[in-house]
Amino acid sequence: MALNDDQRRMLQTNLARDKAEALLEGLKRARAEAEDRIVGADNLDPQRIEQGRHAMQRAIEAAQRMVDSLNSAMDVLDDDLTDENLSDALGDSEDTDETSTPEQPKE
Repeated sequence: MALNDDQRRMLQTNLARDKAEALLEGLKRARAEAEDRIVGADNLDPQRIEQGRHAMQRAIEAAQRMVDSLNSAMDVLDDDLTDENLSDALGDSEDTDETSTPEQPKE
C-alpha cells in the first residue's frame, strides 16, 4: 500500500520526533555525567562551570521545544488524517463527489 502525502508527513515527523527525543535524553545524560565529573574534580573555574551548566540547560530546553513542536505537528497531522480517512470512507472526497453538478458558465 502506498502512503499518501499526509501519511508520509506523519511518518517523517514521527521519525524526526524520535530523533529529537533521543537527542534530548542524550543531553540529559551528558549533563548528569558532567555534574558527576565536576563533583570529583579540583581546581575548576566556577565561572566556566556555570557557563557550561547554562549552555547545557539551553540545549536541553531547545531540544524539549523541538520535541513539543513535533508532537504538536503530529497532533495536527493526525487530525487531518482522521478527517481525510473519514471523508474517504463516507465518499465525500472532492475528487470523487459525483452528486455535485458542474458549475454552469455565466453568460
